[in-house]
Amino acid sequence: IWLGEMLHIWRPVIYVWMLYRYGRRSWRPWWASLAVDLLSRHFSRRGRLLLQRSAGRLAGPRGSSATPASKQQHPPTSLLSVALVRGLSVHQWSAGEERELDERRRRLAMYLLRSPFYNQFVKPPAESLQRRTANMPVLGSCTDYVAGLLDTFTKYYTYTSSSS
Repeated sequence: IWLGEMLHIWRPVIYVWMLYRYGRRSWRPWWASLAVDLLSRHFSRRGRLLLQRSAGRLAGPRGSSATPASKQQHPPTSLLSVALVRGLSVHQWSAGEERELDERRRRLAMYLLRSPFYNQFVKPPAESLQRRTANMPVLGSCTDYVAGLLDTFTKYYTYTSSSS
């Protein structure tokens, strides 16, 4: 879990450094940021699963289906590690922590609005739609408005928010 959190904290720093070094048009900052984001998510999820498994293993068998003690093979653990695993596995994520994890998952969609992906794959079809609907009274105004929002959003928000 801690590795996932550390990657999440360092992701904006890595991204800004890569932007400084390679520029906004380069794919390297985009790929590096996406990779760090996905690795952060992977390590957080993996750590959570490992804690749950460890807690189940340390709790021992229950009920009548218990295996005899002579057949159980548990690696030796220190009392401190047993206490730590039990303490962390009992921990229920607060509503705020769950919202934060959900928000991190949703932020992955922001990669579609970040250069160079936006400039190469999203902007051309949006501009084409804007040109095709320019002569339509209501629809043309709506597409102009949405295209303006996308452009503004991409220029300012994706470079100043925590999604970058």
